[in-house]
Amino acid sequence: MGRRCITDAAGSIVPVAGATATEWRLAMKKALFGIGQLAMVLLFTGLLPGRAYAWPPGPTHRSNHVPNVGRLASGEQPLGDMWTFYCPDGGTVVASVDTKDDTDLGTSTLDPILELIDPDGNEIANGDDDIACTYAPVCGFRCPAFRAPCGSSAGVHSLIVRDFGASLCNGGGGYELTVDVFDADGNELSPDSIGVGGGASRGVPWWAVDEGKAPVGPALDDENVPLRSPAATKAPLPPPVPGLPRLP
Repeated sequence: MGRRCITDAAGSIVPVAGATATEWRLAMKKALFGIGQLAMVLLFTGLLPGRAYAWPPGPTHRSNHVPNVGRLASGEQPLGDMWTFYCPDGGTVVASVDTKDDTDLGTSTLDPILELIDPDGNEIANGDDDIACTYAPVCGFRCPAFRAPCGSSAGVHSLIVRDFGASLCNGGGGYELTVDVFDADGNELSPDSIGVGGGASRGVPWWAVDEGKAPVGPALDDENVPLRSPAATKAPLPPPVPGLPRLP
């Protein structure tokens, strides 16, 4: 007769004289179940390498390039990029644009602005010269950022990234867009759930289609984008005050 085995309170197999085949199989099943539970704990706490999901999920990043648009004529639509994303009822979006090294000298040739558009095509927030850029624009301006409610309508919102225009940054340039969305309770939404678009199935909002945009196709990349912020002129900014915090 073989040795009997039982599982103790910790789930370990302890040999006992006289174990039957049935008792041995039962002990093995309990042990394997315990191992499975441990693997699940490791998976979701980040202790299993290469298999953990970060929480909170963190913001979404998108990079691209936009041209200089010069001084816009009356009614002219500027060239730029439009990124779509989902925002829930009562949600909040935190968005910013940073510059790239366009000159290989640590400076940018882009003066970026950022606009937030609701599902009906209305501008509900915009940013310009709000925070310091990683690579200072050669025209002396700064980068856009804002934290804004998405309004009472859940659905597809849009972010427009473009060059300001006539600001002595004449080459356009690269940028990095950062988007973070929170629900009405302040919970950060995952990148998958907000779905920042700009790819082949971008799903252009109806109001943009009415303004002449193709409903499907490549990203709104250097295409005419809806003009919402009124034209403005700029005076050179004073030097930044040391020690001011950047937006998250």
